[in-house]
Amino acid sequence: MKTIKKLIVELIDIKKQELELKVSFDDGETLLPLVLVGKLDGSAALFAGEVNDVVSVTKTIESLICELKTFKEQDLLVVITRHAKDTLRPLIDIAFIKGYCVLISSKI
Repeated sequence: MKTIKKLIVELIDIKKQELELKVSFDDGETLLPLVLVGKLDGSAALFAGEVNDVVSVTKTIESLICELKTFKEQDLLVVITRHAKDTLRPLIDIAFIKGYCVLISSKI
């Protein structure tokens, strides 16, 4: 499990800050776009989009770092979800798959 502070440190160390971010709930088998960052139930929530969702902005490593730095509470745990009523799953790893930086959560 990662806090905002720990995730920022890990993301800053990645040389290609322009890489597009994707989210995976199944160890990288399925890649979903990261569409929204917010606070939900006392955690920093990264919302993954579905194929049919309209995604207007591609999130990069650099843009996610900027958004995460706006949180006053840097010790919040980072979770990934599909929507506000879905299960919040902790972010457990960062991987590079098919040219994307993939934020991997626990399996569904």
